[in-house]
Amino acid sequence: MGPPTEEQQIAVQRFLTLRPLKIAAFAGAGKTTTLKLLAEARDARGVYLAFNKSIAADAAHKFPRSVDCRTTHSIAFRAVMPRFRSSTKLTERLYPKQLAQEMRYQDRVFPGSIRLKPKNWWPQNLLPR
Repeated sequence: MGPPTEEQQIAVQRFLTLRPLKIAAFAGAGKTTTLKLLAEARDARGVYLAFNKSIAADAAHKFPRSVDCRTTHSIAFRAVMPRFRSSTKLTERLYPKQLAQEMRYQDRVFPGSIRLKPKNWWPQNLLPR
Protein backbone atom coordinates (compact mmCIF):
# COMPACT_ATOMS: atom_id res chain seq x y z
CA MET A 1 0.00 0.00 0.00
CA GLY A 2 1.38 3.39 -0.99
CA PRO A 3 1.00 6.64 0.91
CA PRO A 4 -2.57 7.79 1.60
CA THR A 5 -4.20 9.98 -1.02
CA GLU A 6 -5.32 13.49 -0.17
CA GLU A 7 -8.93 12.27 0.08
CA GLN A 8 -7.89 9.46 2.45
CA GLN A 9 -5.98 11.92 4.65
CA ILE A 10 -9.07 14.13 4.84
CA ALA A 11 -11.19 11.09 5.76
CA VAL A 12 -8.79 10.19 8.59
CA GLN A 13 -8.80 13.79 9.90
CA ARG A 14 -12.60 13.87 9.91
CA PHE A 15 -12.79 10.40 11.49
CA LEU A 16 -10.64 11.57 14.36
CA THR A 17 -13.19 14.30 15.20
CA LEU A 18 -15.55 11.49 16.37
CA ARG A 19 -18.35 12.97 14.28
CA PRO A 20 -20.39 10.86 11.83
CA LEU A 21 -18.58 10.21 8.57
CA LYS A 22 -19.95 8.87 5.28
CA ILE A 23 -17.68 7.61 2.52
CA ALA A 24 -19.23 6.94 -0.89
CA ALA A 25 -17.11 5.77 -3.82
CA PHE A 26 -17.15 3.48 -6.83
CA ALA A 27 -15.73 -0.04 -6.86
CA GLY A 28 -11.95 -0.04 -6.80
CA ALA A 29 -11.71 3.53 -5.49
CA GLY A 30 -9.96 2.51 -2.26
CA LYS A 31 -12.81 2.28 0.27
CA THR A 32 -11.35 -0.77 2.04
CA THR A 33 -7.90 0.83 2.17
CA THR A 34 -9.46 3.99 3.58
CA LEU A 35 -11.35 1.99 6.21
CA LYS A 36 -8.09 0.26 7.17
CA LEU A 37 -6.47 3.68 7.62
CA LEU A 38 -9.39 4.77 9.81
CA ALA A 39 -9.13 1.61 11.93
CA GLU A 40 -5.42 2.19 12.45
CA ALA A 41 -5.92 5.90 13.28
CA ARG A 42 -7.97 5.37 16.40
CA ASP A 43 -7.86 2.78 19.17
CA ALA A 44 -11.49 1.70 19.03
CA ARG A 45 -13.50 -1.37 18.15
CA GLY A 46 -15.22 -1.60 14.79
CA VAL A 47 -17.06 -3.89 12.40
CA TYR A 48 -16.26 -4.39 8.72
CA LEU A 49 -19.22 -5.84 6.81
CA ALA A 50 -18.56 -7.69 3.57
CA PHE A 51 -20.88 -9.25 1.01
CA ASN A 52 -19.23 -12.68 1.08
CA LYS A 53 -17.10 -14.84 3.34
CA SER A 54 -13.93 -14.68 1.24
CA ILE A 55 -13.88 -10.87 1.33
CA ALA A 56 -14.50 -10.91 5.09
CA ALA A 57 -11.71 -13.47 5.62
CA ASP A 58 -9.30 -11.45 3.47
CA ALA A 59 -10.17 -8.27 5.39
CA ALA A 60 -9.57 -10.03 8.71
CA HIS A 61 -5.90 -10.41 7.72
CA LYS A 62 -5.59 -6.73 6.77
CA PHE A 63 -7.45 -4.95 9.58
CA PRO A 64 -6.31 -4.56 13.20
CA ARG A 65 -7.67 -7.12 15.66
CA SER A 66 -10.01 -4.48 17.06
CA VAL A 67 -12.06 -4.75 13.84
CA ASP A 68 -14.51 -7.66 13.54
CA CYS A 69 -14.67 -8.61 9.85
CA ARG A 70 -17.95 -10.37 9.04
CA THR A 71 -20.58 -10.87 6.39
CA THR A 72 -23.97 -9.23 6.67
CA HIS A 73 -25.45 -12.74 6.80
CA SER A 74 -23.30 -13.72 9.79
CA ILE A 75 -24.51 -10.67 11.73
CA ALA A 76 -28.15 -11.68 11.15
CA PHE A 77 -27.33 -15.33 11.91
CA ARG A 78 -25.71 -14.39 15.22
CA ALA A 79 -28.78 -12.37 16.24
CA VAL A 80 -31.38 -15.02 15.35
CA MET A 81 -29.76 -18.38 16.15
CA PRO A 82 -29.86 -18.28 19.99
CA ARG A 83 -33.64 -18.08 19.80
CA PHE A 84 -33.61 -21.41 17.97
CA ARG A 85 -31.32 -23.14 20.48
CA SER A 86 -28.25 -23.18 18.29
CA SER A 87 -25.04 -21.23 17.99
CA THR A 88 -23.50 -22.82 14.91
CA LYS A 89 -26.20 -24.36 12.75
CA LEU A 90 -29.94 -24.31 12.30
CA THR A 91 -30.90 -27.73 13.66
CA GLU A 92 -34.64 -27.30 14.01
CA ARG A 93 -37.19 -26.55 11.32
CA LEU A 94 -37.82 -22.89 10.77
CA TYR A 95 -40.99 -22.09 8.92
CA PRO A 96 -41.58 -18.81 7.09
CA LYS A 97 -44.37 -17.95 9.54
CA GLN A 98 -41.94 -18.27 12.48
CA LEU A 99 -39.37 -16.10 10.72
CA ALA A 100 -42.02 -13.48 9.94
CA GLN A 101 -43.05 -13.41 13.59
CA GLU A 102 -39.42 -13.22 14.73
CA MET A 103 -38.77 -10.32 12.38
CA ARG A 104 -42.06 -8.69 13.46
CA TYR A 105 -43.32 -8.53 9.87
CA GLN A 106 -46.77 -7.12 9.37
CA ASP A 107 -49.24 -7.63 6.57
CA ARG A 108 -47.80 -5.60 3.67
CA VAL A 109 -49.03 -4.74 0.18
CA PHE A 110 -46.51 -3.73 -2.48
CA PRO A 111 -47.12 -2.04 -5.84
CA GLY A 112 -47.68 -4.61 -8.56
CA SER A 113 -50.25 -6.63 -6.56
CA ILE A 114 -47.93 -8.52 -4.22
CA ARG A 115 -49.27 -9.06 -0.72
CA LEU A 116 -47.22 -10.48 2.15
CA LYS A 117 -49.14 -11.91 5.09
CA PRO A 118 -47.22 -13.58 7.93
CA LYS A 119 -50.17 -15.79 8.91
CA ASN A 120 -50.44 -17.38 5.48
CA TRP A 121 -46.87 -16.91 4.36
CA TRP A 122 -46.38 -19.31 1.47
CA PRO A 123 -47.67 -19.71 -1.23
CA GLN A 124 -50.59 -17.43 -0.41
CA ASN A 125 -48.28 -14.45 0.00
CA LEU A 126 -48.15 -13.88 -3.75
CA LEU A 127 -51.85 -13.26 -4.23
CA PRO A 128 -53.30 -10.51 -6.43
CA ARG A 129 -54.99 -7.73 -4.49
